[in-house]
Amino acid sequence: MSFEMPKGFKQPVTYDEFKLIKRNILNEHITQLADLSPEIQDVVNNAYVDAIQHGIESGTEVMHIIDINTGDYIIEPVVGNSVSIESQELKNILQTAPQDSLITIHNHPNNSTFSIADIFTTENMESIKITSAVGHDGSIYELSIGDNRNASMEELNNDYKEIGYVLLNENDYRHNYGSVSEGDLIFRNDVITEICNKYNWRYRRIYYYERPEND
Repeated sequence: MSFEMPKGFKQPVTYDEFKLIKRNILNEHITQLADLSPEIQDVVNNAYVDAIQHGIESGTEVMHIIDINTGDYIIEPVVGNSVSIESQELKNILQTAPQDSLITIHNHPNNSTFSIADIFTTENMESIKITSAVGHDGSIYELSIGDNRNASMEELNNDYKEIGYVLLNENDYRHNYGSVSEGDLIFRNDVITEICNKYNWRYRRIYYYERPEND
């Protein structure tokens, strides 16, 4: 059995693969960028699983907004399109909620890490303690900006280009990782890692799926 995958997915996920990812996240994931109680960690982990399942079934992104202190949902999950989420109500909540009170979780159908737009939004919304993206392949990306919120969109875009240029000249991502798609995912992760190091932001990628050895 498998989900019907929308066109454009780099890594199809079967139903059995999703069950493995779900089990691993629910049983193993700990958000190390904040000290969450076990009860709130369970809420967060279930949000990751729900976001993956939503994306696999629909091909669209969905955003979960959770109070990091209580585990309560601030708003019902907000559905977007295949590449972004636009909601004035969501924006109002992010602009008015108390500082460092929220964790945002959304899915990336292409399995990649944060876009520069994701990072810039997080940087400009002091209410966000942690922003998270989860790929349908079992990758979880988590980012905490902290107090260093001075980078402009232009600076971040320039950082991406400059750091990316250096990394591409130092590494053969296609050869090292076996495929264009896998190499691209790791390349993007490496670029975001270097950007976060530059600004002293806390960032991590965790991967909760391994294909069986006979695949």
